[in-house]
Amino acid sequence: MRQQRGFTLIELMATLGVMAVVASFAVPTWQSFMARQQVDNDVRALTRSLAMARSEAVSQGDDVSVCPYAITATESNPSDCSEDDDWQHGWVVYRGNGSAVPADARIWVKDATVSSLILSSRSRVFFSQRGTARGSNNTWTFCGNGYVREVLLAPSGRVRVRDGTEADCT
Repeated sequence: MRQQRGFTLIELMATLGVMAVVASFAVPTWQSFMARQQVDNDVRALTRSLAMARSEAVSQGDDVSVCPYAITATESNPSDCSEDDDWQHGWVVYRGNGSAVPADARIWVKDATVSSLILSSRSRVFFSQRGTARGSNNTWTFCGNGYVREVLLAPSGRVRVRDGTEADCT
């Protein structure tokens, strides 16, 4: 008599049932994890951009700005700052304080984000030669799938990050 190898239909169905239960718990957790990672990545990108702008302003002795931009179909690199406060399409760090962004003045360009909603009250940030941010305090609120982080910029040029609340995303 020959021995048969393999699984029975009952064993296969039990295994698939266990896998379905595990997947039903893992998928929402994975999606939440990925949303948190995207928000954290965007927060780090903005804090790096602000630190880079401040450092460049002090080291070069010139004004440096950070502003949002919107990439159009005909233009892959920003040449002008956006006049609104929509940072979701990305931002650019450049030398100077005008609304035009010449190609030779660009220091760094951040592409658009797909997972984070970014709310801000300012359309541009200027750093002076002393490293101070002109104007009043500013807050950027990053929202993604119920996870909220805020980047705060003081007039002194200090940048800090804190956890926000879902109410901040409205």
